[in-house]
Amino acid sequence: MDPYILVIDDININLEIMKMALRSLGVTAGLADSGEKGLEILDDRDECILVYTDLHMPDMDGKGVLSEVKKRNKDIPVICITAADNKDELIKEGFDGVLVKPVDINKLSEQIKKFTGIDVNNDAEFDNNEIRRTFYKHLKDRIEELTTSYEKGDHDFYHIKVHGLKSVLHHVGEEGLSREAVELEHYGDLAAAADAHRHFIKGLEELYTTLKEEFGKDEIPESEKKPISREEMTEAYKSLMEMAMTYDYDNLTLILDELEGYHLEGEDAERIKKIKHHADLLSWKEIIAETKKAME
Repeated sequence: MDPYILVIDDININLEIMKMALRSLGVTAGLADSGEKGLEILDDRDECILVYTDLHMPDMDGKGVLSEVKKRNKDIPVICITAADNKDELIKEGFDGVLVKPVDINKLSEQIKKFTGIDVNNDAEFDNNEIRRTFYKHLKDRIEELTTSYEKGDHDFYHIKVHGLKSVLHHVGEEGLSREAVELEHYGDLAAAADAHRHFIKGLEELYTTLKEEFGKDEIPESEKKPISREEMTEAYKSLMEMAMTYDYDNLTLILDELEGYHLEGEDAERIKKIKHHADLLSWKEIIAETKKAME
């Protein structure tokens, strides 16, 4: 297998932004939305040449990832992704480098050259339209996460998710909402943040409506979707399993996107819905299990 760069972040849209950046640089990425899943990939695939990890994540944070990666292979550089201006402190903690959010593709390119020696594409740039489209795909789930964690009073989870959205909102040009996220981070008590929370959620919902008008028109009506044969469906499941077994997120999502153009019925419709959900969560083992069931 080709050498790859492992990216760990609990916010899926941040992972997709990094994936887009690495793809434009001509580099293969492995993606994980938790430290635990990232270590699973690292243990399964020994071609990893560099790790990028978010600092603030539930359960295992970036410092925990750093410790576990170095236990496995002290020669793999680990770079911390953070929105905070604390580079010197993080270097003292043992990180080999720091990438500040929002991600600058030129600085990312420089780091990859420095730590891996890969001759990346120097003309790479972000496709802002694609970032907005991807954000639209995930935004509804992010709104639900924030609403649920606020109602449950889950302070730590809420603030981690708000922190993660801050730089994404900047990437999609929503500076006002990005500033609101910064303000929400400063509340120590969720009850005191009630008005700010409601205003932020309202802004996110309005943004979702705007993005739906922008990108929802690309969605194919069910009545216009093509039929798919049993043989074609079986081949799709085989391909999905292969992509999941190699942690190939790009081609996994490409297959799922292609299936959007087909009319799926019964168990296939339900199973592909589950696989899409597992893909959003980067739950590779669950995807493999679902595809195995489909081919029994």
